[in-house]
Amino acid sequence: MCELEQSKPFVLRLAKRMFQISSRKIIPALPLVFLFSFDFYHLQSATVTGFYLTLKLETTSDWTELKFDSVSSNFYLVKDTILGRLTDNYNYFSISRSDTAYSGMELVLFFPSFPQNDISITCTKGYWGVTTLTATIHCSTGDSSLSLQNTMVPGDPMYNSKVLTFPAAFIQCARTDTLLLREPAGCPKILAFYYPWYGSPSGPTGHWVHWDPGLPGYNAVNTPMLGYYDSYDYAIIARHIQWAEQNGIEGFICSWWGQGDFTDGATQRIFDVADTSSLSLSLYYEPADIGRLPVSQRVQRCIADLTYLVNTYGQRPAMLRHNGQPVLFIYGATLGLLDLSQWCQVVHAAALPGCILVADRFAPGILDLFDGWHTYNPVFMSFSELRNSNVFAGSHANLAGKIFASTAAPGFISVSRQNGYKYYQQLGASIAYKPHYILITSFNEWHEGTEIEPSSEYGLDYLTYTKEFRQYLDSACNAVTAVEESKHSRLFLSNYPNPFVCSTTIFFTLPIPQDAELDVRDAAGRKVSVLAKGKFDAGSHAFTYGGTHLQGGIYFCTLKTSADILVRKMILLR
Repeated sequence: MCELEQSKPFVLRLAKRMFQISSRKIIPALPLVFLFSFDFYHLQSATVTGFYLTLKLETTSDWTELKFDSVSSNFYLVKDTILGRLTDNYNYFSISRSDTAYSGMELVLFFPSFPQNDISITCTKGYWGVTTLTATIHCSTGDSSLSLQNTMVPGDPMYNSKVLTFPAAFIQCARTDTLLLREPAGCPKILAFYYPWYGSPSGPTGHWVHWDPGLPGYNAVNTPMLGYYDSYDYAIIARHIQWAEQNGIEGFICSWWGQGDFTDGATQRIFDVADTSSLSLSLYYEPADIGRLPVSQRVQRCIADLTYLVNTYGQRPAMLRHNGQPVLFIYGATLGLLDLSQWCQVVHAAALPGCILVADRFAPGILDLFDGWHTYNPVFMSFSELRNSNVFAGSHANLAGKIFASTAAPGFISVSRQNGYKYYQQLGASIAYKPHYILITSFNEWHEGTEIEPSSEYGLDYLTYTKEFRQYLDSACNAVTAVEESKHSRLFLSNYPNPFVCSTTIFFTLPIPQDAELDVRDAAGRKVSVLAKGKFDAGSHAFTYGGTHLQGGIYFCTLKTSADILVRKMILLR
């Protein structure tokens, strides 16, 4: 079924909802481009043709950062290796240190098309030391390498920003290789971060815990529809689970702060209720007091805590499982209390063979140690930034055979909700690359203003948005299932990069009928071009399409014969 046709009900409900919300504040009609970024529903196992490039970043500066130009940034990250000490001071593509000791990383990149121009990478670094960037390509006659350096830029002592250019001529000898993309996960589950840390004088706790409406600054950004409740109250827990089940949320990730902590007692009660429902539960490991322990004790504390969680909750009926194993998430602040060498000891501890750990960080070394990754709160990112981040993290997790969880948030204490628009942007970006889980930050973190739980200010709006999004996902998943069962089950159309700037390569799998043609139209339905019959590349099953005459926006590709429409695909031009 056409993606545009699939999205109409959701778009219409969104538009209606936006105008309903605008009764509080008049807002213009919303651009809905992000609703069409459902590439992952059309990704199947496929072999992509291109070339490999190994990039080695070495530095003795206290910090250094790389930024690819827009033309050179279309690649898959296949493998990352940390050079030097195994610490947590690495990100893609930057290194930050408290000293000037040697550090580095080696990244294996796969480019799905040969660049026509130079590859330009802006290298920015601190005042100290030297940063060296070495590119190595596999040629038919052997490997070829080129090293470029950034030492100091005259007149720029703070940032030392320098463009390092690898000429196109250096790339031209690259050997043509292939990359196998695995079929991504099934239809993603929606999970919401859940905070069981509230107590009240009128509830089972008998006193205020974690909030008190009488104390300035210790309150909620918005007002809970249920009032300032108690997390130990079974009736409150049951109401939260009912709301979740009714509105497309399939699980809670319960914040957990330690054995014997207030949240531990509340978590046991939440499992008591969830065990009799359809809702799944996971735990968010985030005890801040680990930072007060001597470094030598932190590893054993983490092993003891995680072992306790698996032994206490791992066999409960409501426990979230992946391939039969309990799933736990680790918060970034807690992750940073140990370096990667210490986490290596934790995740390989004999007591934890049957536990899935998903870390809160997209960074080198993470997927070597953990079973997957996520980020907690991407609310400060724009739609395009979040979309690109998810494509990068999702494709790398796919190639590594690990779990990818994307995240969406409705707003923050310092970030406007924009009458629901921010939430829909984040939800749209969350499926830029097919995730195993879509995480909502949050169900009820009232202090930071990220909650979607009903409030006096927004009523049931954000639960309704979540429900409509879940329905959209279900309809898309069902449409894919129907296509896979049809006579065209082996026919597949995808393109990379998407969005694209100058050109995009459209990939097919066999069989492609001899009389098929590719019709490309803009968002207004005007025909842009037609790839004539018999012009498909039978070797790579690919067609590179683009041109400077195209304007930025949405384009629809239709692969069809004279008798049938085989498949349609939406592509984006920046």
